[in-house]
Amino acid sequence: MPKQIHDRLITRIKVLSNLRTDEHMSAQDGKMRISIPEEQLDIRVSILPVTGGEKAVLRLLSSKSREYSLVSLGMAPEDLIKLERAYAQTYGMILSTGPTGSGKTTSIYAILKVLNTREKNITTIEDPVEYWIKGANQVQVNVKTNLTFADGLRSILRQDPNIIFVGEIRDNETAGIAVNAALTGHLVLSTLHTNDAATAIPRLSDMGVEPFLVASTVRVIVAQRLLRKICDGCKTSISFTREELLKHFSPDVIKQFFPTDKNITTSHGSGCKMCHHTGYQGRLGVFEVLEVTQSIRKLIAAKSDAELINQQALKEGMRSMLNDAMIKVQKGQTTIEEVIRVTKSESL
Repeated sequence: MPKQIHDRLITRIKVLSNLRTDEHMSAQDGKMRISIPEEQLDIRVSILPVTGGEKAVLRLLSSKSREYSLVSLGMAPEDLIKLERAYAQTYGMILSTGPTGSGKTTSIYAILKVLNTREKNITTIEDPVEYWIKGANQVQVNVKTNLTFADGLRSILRQDPNIIFVGEIRDNETAGIAVNAALTGHLVLSTLHTNDAATAIPRLSDMGVEPFLVASTVRVIVAQRLLRKICDGCKTSISFTREELLKHFSPDVIKQFFPTDKNITTSHGSGCKMCHHTGYQGRLGVFEVLEVTQSIRKLIAAKSDAELINQQALKEGMRSMLNDAMIKVQKGQTTIEEVIRVTKSESL
């Protein structure tokens, strides 16, 4: 694309997103909707001034994501049981954690879809509202009118909700109000930016929430990442030596998932027209579901660090993200390269 049309392209994106075209020195966020034959496509737009011009990032929000269930997202049956136990309660907190673009909001929407019945008053506060939920009351954060997460959440509590979804816990005030809402008979769902499930607990403590309150309210923490799925049209076998895998994974991990083979055979996509010669088509989640049991509550109340909490959860049968990803490799759903790319920090 010629560099000469860059400014005109940015201006066109701004027009479609209802952003200020005369503002070039501050960051702007907006949203546009485009109709394509298959569906209505929502696009989140972020424009940032950088040295030498402006940079635009467009994030596609497909309405098909609303149709996903936790099973189709790739959650294991044993993890699903833990989550079902948590959302069957009338109060408490369910947290979804991971970096930006890891599918946290889509997972929360999948839970809300199950809980969305005529008898339940579901109210959400989001920035922005990503998908429309029929029958739910969805509030858009608007800083210009002082409708922040914290102020909006206070108002929502006066609306007699059964279930509250807070788009993201960003600050101490929002964390405090969300925890108090979970203590006073509301089921609260929210997202946090942490690397794994156990780290969410000290993160809440850093936000000024007392450990005994965290122990009393948090029911389940789901950490997740997204892996690309192997294209079914060109799936084929590939072999690795143990030495190659030892560069990326510990001997224990290799022994657990590939115990006997000297040469390890897995699947990959060779590339075809269906997948635009990438070898991948679609994505699936890898999950780590930490259920807050009695023993973990004691560790939280005693202000234990994330590592101790993680070890205890693993003893009690929690499947780590790396293990979940390796099981998906064994099933031929994704590749070793994808696991290395996505769970690099977990595999070391």
